[in-house]
Order: sequence, then C-alpha cells, then structure tokens
Amino acid sequence: MVMPSICKYHQCFLFITFMISNPIYCFDIEKKSLNVLVGGFFPVCSEKNCSKLCGKINIERGVHRVVAMLFAIDEINANDSLFPNFKIQPQIYDTCNQDSKALDGALDIVKIKNKQNICGSSEPVGGVIGPSSSSASIEVAKLLRLFQIPQISYAASSPLLSDRTKFNYFLRTVPSDSEAIKVIIAVAKYFQWSSVSVLYSEGPYGESLFETFQELPENKSLCIVKQMKVNNNSNFTSIIEKLRQPKNTNAVLLLCTDNHILNIIRNASYLNASFLWLSLDFWLTNKSFLQTSKIHNATKSVIIVRQSVGEQKKFEEYFYSSSFLNNKQNNWLKEIWEESFDCNITLNTCDLSNIIFDSKVSYVIDAVYALAYAFNKALNNSNNDLNSDVLSNGSLILNKLTNNFYNGSFGYTQFNEFGYTFNGYEIMQIQNDQYVKIGTFHDRLIINGSQIVLPFKPEQFNCSEPCAYNARKVVGTPSCCFTCETCPPNKIGKNEVCEECPTNQTLSDQAQSCIPISIKFISRTLVIIISVLASIGVVATVFVSLIFVYYRRTDIVISSVPELSFSLLFGILLCYVLTYFMIADQTKFFCYIQKYGISLSFCICYGSLLLKAFWFASSLYNNKKSKKETLNPIASSQFFYLSSVILFQLVISFVQFYQTGKDKPLESVSYNGGMITICSFSDSDFLASFMYNFILIFVCTIYAFRTRKVPLSFNEAKYIGFLMYASIILWVCFIPAYITRDDKVVQMITLSMNIPLHATSILATIFGPKVYFILTRRNQRERSFSSYSYADNGNSYIICSNVYYLS
Repeated sequence: MVMPSICKYHQCFLFITFMISNPIYCFDIEKKSLNVLVGGFFPVCSEKNCSKLCGKINIERGVHRVVAMLFAIDEINANDSLFPNFKIQPQIYDTCNQDSKALDGALDIVKIKNKQNICGSSEPVGGVIGPSSSSASIEVAKLLRLFQIPQISYAASSPLLSDRTKFNYFLRTVPSDSEAIKVIIAVAKYFQWSSVSVLYSEGPYGESLFETFQELPENKSLCIVKQMKVNNNSNFTSIIEKLRQPKNTNAVLLLCTDNHILNIIRNASYLNASFLWLSLDFWLTNKSFLQTSKIHNATKSVIIVRQSVGEQKKFEEYFYSSSFLNNKQNNWLKEIWEESFDCNITLNTCDLSNIIFDSKVSYVIDAVYALAYAFNKALNNSNNDLNSDVLSNGSLILNKLTNNFYNGSFGYTQFNEFGYTFNGYEIMQIQNDQYVKIGTFHDRLIINGSQIVLPFKPEQFNCSEPCAYNARKVVGTPSCCFTCETCPPNKIGKNEVCEECPTNQTLSDQAQSCIPISIKFISRTLVIIISVLASIGVVATVFVSLIFVYYRRTDIVISSVPELSFSLLFGILLCYVLTYFMIADQTKFFCYIQKYGISLSFCICYGSLLLKAFWFASSLYNNKKSKKETLNPIASSQFFYLSSVILFQLVISFVQFYQTGKDKPLESVSYNGGMITICSFSDSDFLASFMYNFILIFVCTIYAFRTRKVPLSFNEAKYIGFLMYASIILWVCFIPAYITRDDKVVQMITLSMNIPLHATSILATIFGPKVYFILTRRNQRERSFSSYSYADNGNSYIICSNVYYLS
C-alpha cells in the first residue's frame, strides 16, 4: 500500500499510528477559566484498514463528525456570555468501527478520571460523546456507568439502549429505532405492501430491531414471508437467490448494519435482482457508495427512512472557512482532503461544493451542546464555585442533562424518559443518483405522492385463498399462509378468531356479515293479559295484607302465626312483581333479577308454608303426649327458622352465579320475522335454581299428609295439604312443557304465566277462607276452646286446641 503524504506530518502522528489506546486529537486551549475534558468516539478509519498505517478514512462518518464536535466546542468556548465559567477540551478517539477499540478508548477515559491523562492535562472528565454504533455504545455504557461518567451518543439507536435500569448514564440525541420501525411500517402500509421479507444483522442491533418489528401492534397487517439473519460470513449471493424464489414478495426490509447493507445491495445488483428496498438511513451518509456504478441499478428502487436533519448552515460555513482549514492544528484534515480529492487547498484547487455532509452532524453538535448546558447549570447551582469536582460529579451532570432543556439544532429540546430526543423522520428516495425527500413523519406520516418514482410495483405474496365469512384463519408459516376453520353457529370469522355479532345485530341468511336486527316484541295483547293478571294479583295481595294488618289483634289472625302469614304474603307479592320483569324489554339486570328472584320468591312462600305445617304437626304431636294446649310459637323463633331456610337458597344462588355469572345473560332469537332479545336461561340452570323449592314442597307435603285426619274445621292444616297437592300437579305439568320447548320465546311466555298462577293458588287457598270469615262472620271472631277425639293405631287421644269454625 502506498503511504499518503499525510503520514509525514507530526500533527497527525496519532492519526497515523491508529493505536486507539491513544487519542487521535488532543485539543489545546488557553486556560482562562475552569477546563473540562470531553471524550469523543468516532469511526474515522474503516474497519478493515484500522491496523494499517494511514488506512482508508471514513470521510462522512468519521471526519465530518469529528469536525462537528470541534465546531460545537469552538462555538461554546467563544460564547462567554452564555458559558462564562468553563472551557471544553476535547479528547477524540478513533473506534475504527470496532467495539473492542471503542471499549479501549472508554478504559482510557476512566484512567483520565483517575488522573492519568496521556495528553498531559489534569482537567476533570465531564462526559463522553459517542460512540457511533449501537453495539459499541452498549459496551462503553456498561463500563462508564460504573464510574458515573455521562455518555451521549449521536447515532446509536438500538431499542436496547432505552432500558434505563441498565444504561442509566447513557443518553442519545437520536431517537430509538423503535420509533423508526413505526415509521417503516407506516411507509409500507402507505405503499399497500401486505407482505415483506426481512433481513436483519446478527447481534444486538439487528436482532433488537427485528424483535421490535415483530412486537409492534402496527405490524399485525404485514406478512413476513422470509426472515433471514446475516453476519460477516453470510453467503449474500445465496441470500439474494432465496429472496428471488417463486411466490416470494419483492419488497424487502433491511434492518442491517452498514457493511451488511453494502454486501446485500452489491450482490443484488450483480445478479440483476429487482427488489423494492426499505431501509434506515445508512444510504444518506455514503455518497461514494451511491455513485458506484456496480450498484446503480439496485438503488433505483430504494426508499429510506432517516432521522430529520437539524440546522447545520453555520457548521458548513465553519467547515469551508479558511481559518479552520489553515489552522496548524487542523493539518490532519487538510492532508486528508488533498489526498482524498487529489487537489491542493493552498492553491485553491479543491472543489468542496459537492460535499454531502453526514446526516448525523447536527446530532453531534446537539450532544456537545447538551453537555455544555448541563455543565453551566451545575456551576450555576453551585454558586459559581469554580471547582473541578462539580464538573466531574457524574450524577449531578446526569441530573442536569435529564431535567433541563438545551438549545440545539432543532431548537430547545429535552431528553425523554427513555433517554433520547425525538425530532421526526424524513422519507427519502434515490432518484437519478440524487436524494429526493418524498415525505415526513412527526405525529403522522405525510407523503408527497407526486415525488415518488418507483420502477415497478410490489409483487405481493399470497399462498392461501380468503376464508369464508363463517370461518377463521389458522395461521401457519409464514404468517400470511393459513388454513380456514369453520366457526360455530351464530358466529362470524374475523381474522384469527370467531366472534359473535353485537347485541343489536345478527348474522345474515348466508352468514356473510352481521346485519342490524329488526327488533320485535311480544304480542301486545298477550302482554296486556299477563299484565292485567299480575296487577289483579298485586291488588289482591295488598288488600289481604291490609285486612291482616287492620285485624291483627283478632284471634283468627293471631292463631294463624301472623309472622309467617306476612312473610307468605310478601313472597306472593314478589311473584306477581317479577312477572312485569319477564314481559318487559330485557336487559342484563332484568335477567339476573328473574334468574335468582323467581326461585327466591317461591322459597319465601314454600318456606313459610313448611314452617306453618311443621308447627301444626308439632302441636299435634305434643298434644298426644301431654294432653295440654300448645301455645302459638314465638315470633322471633319463626323469623329465625324462616331466615335459615331463605339463607340456604341465597347460598345456592351465589354458587350458581359464581359458576355461570360470566356467561352472556342475553340472547337474540327469531320471532315473527324479526329478532327478540330474551334471557338466555338454560334448562339445567332453571332446574338447579328450583331444586331446593321442590324439596320444600316435598317435605311440606309429608307434614300435610300426617295431619290429613284432623277435622276440616281445625285451623288451616287441610288447606296447606290441599295446596301442596295442587302445587305438585302444577309443577309436574309445567316442567315437561317448559323444557321440551325449543322455542325460547314460548318458554318465556309459559314461565311468565305459570308464576302468577302459582301465586294465585297460594293466595286463594291459604288466605281466601280467612278473609271471607273476617269480613262476613264478625259475630264469630271470638276464640273458643274445643276438644275432640283423635284415633291413631287403635289409641284414642283428646286433642285440645284453638278452633275457628268456618262453616
């Protein structure tokens, strides 16, 4: 290799040796105030030539960024009005685009913090700018956080670096690539790409990008046809051939590092492969790459998402200024320019007008200014105590960085909770070897369609026929390949799930879509009939209750156990009221009232009757033994027994609700050419809720049977017995008629008529005779003591009790 003339200059000896343990640039400044040292990490040399003397130089990514840091420092040091108390001294390292070299430089920064500065100065270390790559930034950040040295990268964009628990001393002036992935997906959707192939680099950068791409909800509509991981040893020709296989899409998303993108595009151009490339902003910083004739055809179909470029007019003026290029300390740059462009700056034969500046220049400037503002805030809060310990206090500087704004290339900006700033993106396309902006993204994507020129349309990948409306997708590999699985009845397929139609909709006749329901109601005539019957029952129950309240001190009311009589009346009233809920427009609340209220109301009725029968049977049994009159039961005991009976029913209802409460309580069924919404009670739910009531009826019937030989005139024993026999007949007739009906509407109507019928039978049988006697036999309301003989198994008993002769 021929050595360039740059090597003869002493000023660039550090550049020439490329020993990264030494800085390539020690910038001497006049010590007028407190100085603070800031490290800079830049990929000046190319990776392959880093170990060679004066190897190939990265002009855009290396030199431009170094000059940007020097420009920002010159501005800050010259601005005594804004930054009066300190001067920044740079110490710049060449990372050669290698993680190990960057880590070596970080170790040197740590030594400087421990007063071992190879540049011969003893300034405090205030922070570090860089490195460029995400992988290098990760390694450097892990080290610097241990020594509390703030670090601001101008290009590292991996989503991994947003973890503030691991990288709490790391910040960046560029946004995370998780934001860029959102923009890429938005661009793909704009061009109506339904499928893409994805190439991503092996390592933290590429793998974290691809993982973010997969996890974002916005990505669900994009099918990943092929996904391939690439590394330095990959066969890129084979990768291109795989992408060209039949049925593959020609839209390719590149989530790769620079070198991998270079190899991919060069091989695609060599094989004359036609793809639509969607990539991050690597292209914008490589003019030489763009102008290479070997890849000219491949770049015609490139769409690039890059971070917005901030204001850098002053930087360009600084870069072109003779004062900068002719500065003796900058002879290294002068030599690089003359060697790279075969010209002479002194003789003014170098044409610098066609320079495409690196897109990260503004972000380098912002990183330096962010540190400067943090230094200034720290010194101001220390009452202008010009103590080097203030600027070397990493936790203090970090606090000022994260909690204050700085004035940079995009105006006043602040780091967010993930440690980066967001200034939007630009959408670029390569046209005729030029970069044309076709859109922007800030809060949303804005594309200028008239600026877009694509040589061909995307070929979308499709390996499956669309599923029928009543089937769902079962996704295979790739994700856009799927099989179809028929949905259950009354459900419609929606992507990968089967969904029921909304409450106010139903499936069309061909099960193709959900259509609005034509709402129907129960026949108005039938509703009026049931309502009138229930209203008559409510009035009758209230009337009987008022009679019992008014004549509560009479012996006929007292001897009928008034506590149980009133609880029985309450249960009857509840039955009539529930009828209104059944014929009304159904809601979820109404359904729960019906499901658990009906069984509760009958439990109150049959529980009261059971206690009445039990008390009378007990009285009869005690009289057999003692031949003494049995007094009326104590009210408190009756309430206790009845509460126990009702509580058991409530426990059953609670268990039932716990097991089935999450089930949908409403369903829509066909009725008279339309749909009607009813409560979706299953037959098993209905029988389970009434099972306890059937047990009460059975036990009450047993007690009624035991007292069957008591004379008819003896209280209400015979009436309870007759009522139990009638109830059994009614339920035996009702249950088969209910559960054998497939029509849910008929079931609902049958139940709404059966409930008031049962309530009426109880009201008429138990309270009808008493009310008649109270209202018509006023002269016979006095209690008489009666005795009668009762024969049982050949034994004769004299039974004494309270008697009301109702004949």
